[in-house]
Amino acid sequence: MSQWKHNFLEQLPQFLPALTCLYDLTLVVVSWKFEKLVEIEKDEQRHYAIDLEFDGIVDLVNQTIRLIYECTNSVQFLDLKTLLISRYIDFMLSFKVFYVRFQADNSFDNFQEFFNSNMQLLLIKRDMQFQLLELFLIKEVRLGHLLNVDLDRDDEEDVNYEDYTEKIDKSYLQEKNLSVFTLKLISLVNVSLVQDELYNRIKLNKDKLGSVFAKIIQQQDEHANTIKNQAVSNKERESEESRISENAQQSSVEDNNGNEVVERDESIAIEVDVPERGSMVDIETPSSVI
Repeated sequence: MSQWKHNFLEQLPQFLPALTCLYDLTLVVVSWKFEKLVEIEKDEQRHYAIDLEFDGIVDLVNQTIRLIYECTNSVQFLDLKTLLISRYIDFMLSFKVFYVRFQADNSFDNFQEFFNSNMQLLLIKRDMQFQLLELFLIKEVRLGHLLNVDLDRDDEEDVNYEDYTEKIDKSYLQEKNLSVFTLKLISLVNVSLVQDELYNRIKLNKDKLGSVFAKIIQQQDEHANTIKNQAVSNKERESEESRISENAQQSSVEDNNGNEVVERDESIAIEVDVPERGSMVDIETPSSVI
C-alpha cells in the first residue's frame, strides 16, 4: 500500500490537470442540462424524467464525496483535496438552486422522487462541513503565516496546521486562493447548505487577512442584513394587509326599524332603507362624505 501511495504521489502533478479537465467538462454538461430544463415550458416538463437527465452525474458526485473523505491531511494531497472540494461545491450549488426553483411548482417526471432518493444533493452532512472548514483553515493559516499575524482560533481547533506553511507562494496568491474558496463557502451559506456556525468561523479573522478578504466578509454581512430587513418588512406588510382586509370585510345587521346597516369601517356606517319590491332606492349621502 505504501508503494502504491508513493507511485500515486509521483504521478499526481500530471494527474491533476487531467482530472481538472474531466470535472470542468462534466460541469459544462451539467450546466447545459440545467439551462435546458429551466427553459422548458411547464406543459412540456412531463416529457423529461429528472432521474434520466442526471443519470451518471449522481454517481460522480458520490465518488467525489468518497474521495474527499479518503484524502488524508497530508500536504501532498492538498491540491487534490482542494480540487475535489471545489468541484463538489459546484455540483451542490447547481442541484440546490435547481431544486429550490422548481420545488413548489413543476411537472417534471420523477422530480421529487429523484431528490428524495438522492438527499446528498440537497444536504451537506456535518462531517462533510468539517472537511470544508478544514480546507478553509489550511488556506487561512497559510495566508496568516505570510502576513505574520496571530490568528484567532475556536476552542475545538486542536489540529496543527504548521506543516502547511512550508514552501508556499507569495501572499497575494494565498489571499486569492483563500478569497476564491471563501466565496464558494459563502455561496453554500446563502442557499442554506451549511450551518451558520461555519460562516461565523470563516469571518473570525476578517480584520487580519488582507483587504480583499475583509471586503468579501463585509459585503456578505451587508447582504445578510438586507435579506433579514426585507424579511421583517415583508412580514410587517403582510400583517398590515391582513388587518386592513379584516376591517374592510362587510358585515350586515338590522336596526330596530328594519334598516340594514352595512359596516365597512368602525368610523363609517351608512343606513340604507330597504325598499318594497320594484320601487326605486334613494340613498341620502351626507355632504361631508362626498
